[in-house]
Amino acid sequence: METEDGALNGNPSSHFSRLSSHWRGTGEAEELSGEFRIPHLYRAITKPPPPLAWDGSSDDERELIRESREIDGTPRSGTGAIVTARLSTPLEIWLWYRGQPTQMDVDYLGYLEALALTKGTHGWQYLFTDLSFSDPDLYWIADDMQAMLHHFPRLFSQYDYTPLHERLEERLWEGPPLRSELFFVGHDFGAQGLSL
Repeated sequence: METEDGALNGNPSSHFSRLSSHWRGTGEAEELSGEFRIPHLYRAITKPPPPLAWDGSSDDERELIRESREIDGTPRSGTGAIVTARLSTPLEIWLWYRGQPTQMDVDYLGYLEALALTKGTHGWQYLFTDLSFSDPDLYWIADDMQAMLHHFPRLFSQYDYTPLHERLEERLWEGPPLRSELFFVGHDFGAQGLSL
């Protein structure tokens, strides 16, 4: 409850529990989609750690998990991405994908600012890691980021997307092929191109 001077009494998270969105582009931007699920920070830090440990988790990863709380996720789209804040000073922001943690180059406020800029486009968090999009497992993210940075400056012209363009260029390295340029060499496919 709010007092006469505007201060909150009682539980500071009594006004909302989370802010979330799950969306898909239309028209020229139909290849884009995104999702975010941001809990109230007070609620997030008072909850237990997310169940990210598995048989192959190292002792260091288990310690990281014990000290972490979920601050974003993609439960509706099921991409498997979870973002946690390590309860340290300052908070460390970690991206978990397929059970693997990667520290992000952003603080909590920077995370929220980047989320507002990217609208939660799937994979945007990778722009704030040291991972290269030349990794075959990350080609789809490079494609999505290229599409986002093609459409968003026009759709949301009030924002400056230059820093995200720079981060994308740093991670492209030699540049992954676009989906339409992927070639699979394998037992069943031979050296045939496969358009996705």
